[in-house]
Amino acid sequence: MEANTTKILIGTFFLILLVCVGILVYWWVSRVSSTRIFVDRKEGIEMRYPKTWTSQRSADPLVLGLFVSPKENALDEVLENVNITRTDLAVPMPLSQYVQETISQMTILDKIMKVQRSEPENLGGKRGHRIVFFAATVPDMILDVHVIVSGMKAYNIMFTIAADQYEKYKPVIADIIRSVRFRF
Repeated sequence: MEANTTKILIGTFFLILLVCVGILVYWWVSRVSSTRIFVDRKEGIEMRYPKTWTSQRSADPLVLGLFVSPKENALDEVLENVNITRTDLAVPMPLSQYVQETISQMTILDKIMKVQRSEPENLGGKRGHRIVFFAATVPDMILDVHVIVSGMKAYNIMFTIAADQYEKYKPVIADIIRSVRFRF
């Protein structure tokens, strides 16, 4: 009787293990097949973005990458996007000071731009910070900004999203931010 119980337990264990491996493989394949990889070897940045989005070039050398969502329909006024920029700092500064200066610059026009959220985060294995701004424009916008400071450079990953679409894009933002890697 005990031998049968042991066989059933071992069989159940291997069945559960097989199901877990299958789920993990499915998740990995669906994630890889639904994204593209942006790599900037010079700056040491890597990030995944949705395959349906387009990568665009900028004339500004401090814009390292710009990725734009497709139009949802003919009336879609805002193309949600994410851009990665580098800021060359005039003097070394800690992340906390850079965050405060960013907030000060973004909220100069207090009637237009408000901070909704400001919190530390892990960004690509580095100590970073997230700031979410609400911009009272036409249409209302959300700027979801993720920053790190490394030496004399600051790196910003900014999502620009129509405010009424923000909840829909939160999982996309989370996936992109989880995929960010810095190689410095």
